[in-house]
Amino acid sequence: MRINTSSTWSIYIGKLIEDQKLVEKGQGFYGFVKTIPYNFYAWFAVIAVVLVIYGVIPIMRRMKKAVWRAEETGVLAPPGSEELSQTHEIPADIEKSKPAYFFIPLIVLITATIALDIDALKGVFVAVLFTIIYYWVKKVLPYNHLFESIFEGFKSMLFALAILIVSYVLKNIGDEMGMTQYVIESLQGVVSKAYLPALVFLSLGAIAFATGSSWGIYAIAIPMVVPVAIALDANVWITLGAVISAGTLGAHACFYSDATILTATGTECNNIEHAFTQLPYAMMAAGLALVCYLALGFMGL
Repeated sequence: MRINTSSTWSIYIGKLIEDQKLVEKGQGFYGFVKTIPYNFYAWFAVIAVVLVIYGVIPIMRRMKKAVWRAEETGVLAPPGSEELSQTHEIPADIEKSKPAYFFIPLIVLITATIALDIDALKGVFVAVLFTIIYYWVKKVLPYNHLFESIFEGFKSMLFALAILIVSYVLKNIGDEMGMTQYVIESLQGVVSKAYLPALVFLSLGAIAFATGSSWGIYAIAIPMVVPVAIALDANVWITLGAVISAGTLGAHACFYSDATILTATGTECNNIEHAFTQLPYAMMAAGLALVCYLALGFMGL
């Protein structure tokens, strides 16, 4: 089972929350932090990982088969994973990996962001520059490999940026057409605030699973869901937590999402097999999250 985390999610979602004027300008990250207690799917997914490791939750079906194959035959990757094999020659003078190579740049990123008035963009630039120098001095990677990795990272974010730009276009079109007001008027009297978080989680989770895109879901859904929650007098932060949970569920469960593909490629595992092995655990976490959204909705929180 895999837990997908991304520092860019906090910035991306925070900006969308900021655009809805739920927080002051420049405080989008704090808006994202307010949704964390209500991101029930993520909480249950993390807890499930720990419980599986310690044997409290049993290893299920295809995961059990994969464990048996690894223990009995020594074959780690399932059939059909050959095309994902990544064999790289590592220069002899490259120093072996250490935890410091991960944690020190991360600490610099957090420190620089806080020191520069919570400006994540400036913090990232400082952290990237520090990491290049640090890795070069420590001979973690050759100089040319460092710059190749940076540009590969830039390319991986182009799709998300394109979605964000398109989302602003769609939002402006929707505002001109009165779409938000139409949705609010259509839902009033049909959907109560007690059911709203659960319905948001179910519907958006299904869409995210089908499309494999959590970024697109957030960009389109958050501007629509926030006015509906306010109109129904529902808890906006719980409802936003349901939106974020839905995108996380879709990223985990979808067989061709970016999270699934990247994890499968990194572990040299067939993405279909990988998705099937962790799907029961994802559905378990989703079921518990749905119960929590229903409970909070009926409690009127």
